[in-house]
Amino acid sequence: MTAQGATPGGRASASALLPGVALTAALAFAAWLLHQLAAPRGLSGLILALGLGTALRNTARLPALCRAGVAFSLRRVLRLAVVLLGLTVRPS
Repeated sequence: MTAQGATPGGRASASALLPGVALTAALAFAAWLLHQLAAPRGLSGLILALGLGTALRNTARLPALCRAGVAFSLRRVLRLAVVLLGLTVRPS
């Protein structure tokens, strides 16, 4: 017997991931927009997204519906974003 939204291999289905991934995408868009409008020089959108996510997580409870997608974003998408951020760092 598998958990709701999980495939027999133990992975969450795409429909189970969608709400959490959408939430993290909305947070990333908000960070990008803030970066475009009012970010201090040298502060990347990724850093703003991390700060916004941390503030949101510490002040609001994560809905159960979003947990699988947020966990996926933390494991896969955040790692990729950090690697890409590292590739853009230029030594002075």
